[in-house]
Amino acid sequence: MIRYFLLLLLIFPSLSFSGASSFGVLPGQPGGGGGDVTSSASITAEQPVCGDNGAKGIKDCTHVAVDADGKEVHTGTLDDATGNEVALQLDYTTNKATSGDDTGLVINKTDILSPGTSKLLEFMLGGVSQAYFTDIGSLSLLNNGSASALSLMLGGGTKGFYSVNDTSIGVGVASGLRFQFKQTEFASAFAAKFRNSNPSDTNPVFTLAADDTGVGGTATSVAIIVGGATVLKAESGVVDISGYVSQDVCHGEIYEDGAGSVITITTAGTFYPWVTSTVGSESGNGFVDCDATTDDCTIESATCAGLYRASGSMSFSGTNGADVHCALFVDDVKQDNVSLQRTLGVAATIGSASANGLLNLANGEVVDFQCTSDDNGDTVTVYHANMTLVKVN
Repeated sequence: MIRYFLLLLLIFPSLSFSGASSFGVLPGQPGGGGGDVTSSASITAEQPVCGDNGAKGIKDCTHVAVDADGKEVHTGTLDDATGNEVALQLDYTTNKATSGDDTGLVINKTDILSPGTSKLLEFMLGGVSQAYFTDIGSLSLLNNGSASALSLMLGGGTKGFYSVNDTSIGVGVASGLRFQFKQTEFASAFAAKFRNSNPSDTNPVFTLAADDTGVGGTATSVAIIVGGATVLKAESGVVDISGYVSQDVCHGEIYEDGAGSVITITTAGTFYPWVTSTVGSESGNGFVDCDATTDDCTIESATCAGLYRASGSMSFSGTNGADVHCALFVDDVKQDNVSLQRTLGVAATIGSASANGLLNLANGEVVDFQCTSDDNGDTVTVYHANMTLVKVN
C-alpha cells in the first residue's frame, strides 16, 4: 500500500491528506503483519518536513522565513546555560585528487540597479552595522557602528586607510585626507604628503615622537641620509645638522659705497636719516623689502617676523670736533642696543664705527639708519655705510 501512496505523491505533488485515514502495511514492512496504521497528521509535499535531530540542535523549521521573492531569514537563539553554541555552521570536506579550486561559500550578485551602497556581506550588532564588504572590493570596519568614526577602510573612500589611486595610499578622517604615501614618477622614489588645515605651534602638520624608554644607546627619531652620509639627525631633543642646508633666509640690506653724501644736523640731538642708499641682498617683496627711495627695510610677512641679527656700520667725516652718534631705528624708535658713536678731529678726518645687536621685528615694521651730532648745523659726510638684517629665529 505504501508504494501506491508514494506513486500518488510523485504524480500529484500537491496531494494532501488530513484527518484520520487507514491504509494497509505489507507484511515484512515496519509496522507490518497485516495491521492498519492510522494518521491524524497534515502532510503537504511542498512543505519541508523537519525531524528532531538533537545532535545538531535542530528541532523544527519554524525559524526559517521565506517571502514570495525567495528571500530567506533564519532566526535562532543561543540560550543553553552552559557550553558553546553556534548559530549557523557549514561543515564540508574537500578531497580533490588532481586539479580545480574549492570554495566554501559563494555570494554571486547580479547588479541591474543599485543606487545605494551595495554590500555583499555585512556584520551587525543589535541592528547596527559594524563591518561590511562592498561589491567594489572595499572593506569598512566601523568604530562602534559609527560611519563618521570609521576605524579602517581598505580599497576606497575618503576615511580610514584607503587607496587614493593606483600609485598612492592615503590615511584620512571625515574632513578629508591627512596623509598620503605616493610613488613618484621614479620607480624607486616615494613622496609623503601631510595635510593640516589649521597648523599652529600646538597643532603641527606633522609630529614624530620617539619613546626611548629602556634604550641603552641614543634613540634617533629622525635621520636624513644623502649619499650614505647623515645630513640631519634628531635625537633626545637635539637636532644635529651636518653639511649644507639650503634655505631662503629672511634678510635685507642697504649700503653706500664712496658717494660722499651729506647728512645735515639742523638741530643738535635730533636724529636725521641716511638717505642715499643702494639696495643690496634682500628676500624681496612680500618677505623683507628694502627700498632705496625711502632708505629702509620693511618686514612684509608673518613668516619673516621674528628675531633678527641687525648691524649698522659707517665711515664718515664732518664738522671739526663733531660728536657723531648713529643708530638703527624701528618705526622711528631708536634701538639703543644697535648704536654707534665717534668724535671727529679735523674736517678732513675720516672715521668709522659699527654696531651689532638683536632685534625682534614684527610684520609691517620698518627699520632705517639715522644720525645726529652735538651742535646745530653740524654735517656728516658719508663715504661708506651698511645696514643688514638677517633673521635668526
